[in-house]
Amino acid sequence: MAHGEAPAQIGIAAVRIAEALDRGDVLVIASDEQRAERIASAVRCAAPHAQVIHCPSSDALPGDSAPASPSNIGRRVAALRAARIASGCSERPPLAFVTTAEAAASAFPPPTEFDRAPPMMKP
Repeated sequence: MAHGEAPAQIGIAAVRIAEALDRGDVLVIASDEQRAERIASAVRCAAPHAQVIHCPSSDALPGDSAPASPSNIGRRVAALRAARIASGCSERPPLAFVTTAEAAASAFPPPTEFDRAPPMMKP
């Protein structure tokens, strides 16, 4: 949580987002990853009728040449694919896409790159 931020502030944000979802899709850009995770979780409770997608920011350290972890990359790709699939559905619940300023400022492939299903492994 941000310095001095009470849990009630997350709840208030979630209720306002849930109210906005009654009018359509919502893009939420949180100040940091912890706030984004808490908001996404709270919105799932406040708006159970909506689809909530959390797209995390990179877990690579600033200034480090090492890439993000495979798990983090997988979570981001899954979130972007889910958003792409939702955007193509005419009959769907409202969508809340929750991310961070850092993730929103990142360059991502074009949306069509998320059309193909990822490879599946079977025993």
